[in-house]
Amino acid sequence: MYWANIFIAGIALGWSLWHMRRAALLRDGRAEVVTLLRRRLVVAQLLYFLGATLCVFSTYWSISFIFAVQLYYTTGVRLPVVSGTMIGRS
Repeated sequence: MYWANIFIAGIALGWSLWHMRRAALLRDGRAEVVTLLRRRLVVAQLLYFLGATLCVFSTYWSISFIFAVQLYYTTGVRLPVVSGTMIGRS
């Protein structure tokens, strides 16, 4: 249920980003920000989904993984393993 709430919020944010771009509500040079936000949104949704599916194996793994994902996204820390990948560029 927790991931479903995050998924619905992600869908709403994705729709608003799509609408901003389609309605030309952005200043010049800001379209790449929408692309970066959309990429970050998709990666976050996939990580939360992975955390939710970990509960099949262990609830503790699932809670720990979701906590780590939330900690990563709230602090904005650059991890050396992630900084050169698609996740690190978003």
